[in-house]
Amino acid sequence: MISHLLGKRIFMFLLNRKWEKLYKKDLGWHIKDLNIEIVGGLNKRGWTVHDIDVVGNRNDVVIFNDRIRGALIKNPIHYCGSSINHSHLMCLFNGVKLIFGRNGF
Repeated sequence: MISHLLGKRIFMFLLNRKWEKLYKKDLGWHIKDLNIEIVGGLNKRGWTVHDIDVVGNRNDVVIFNDRIRGALIKNPIHYCGSSINHSHLMCLFNGVKLIFGRNGF
């Protein structure tokens, strides 16, 4: 609940940005052979107009970022830690970085 309030209600309000609707199915080959997993709203709904929440190997997140930028996908990546039992503190820190125009990983 706290992460939802911080993420969707406060951070996305502060970012005041939405991107084109992105479907999880459109990320298939971009995530192939990487040790990361899509979580959050994109995973639950199957689409997002906000950031892409991921967990897993941070080095693979960098590769994933390069792949989606090469495909002209502009949604920012929000790295939430190395496992599905992610760190809310890391999510908060990376969310703040997104607000100030940096990458979220």
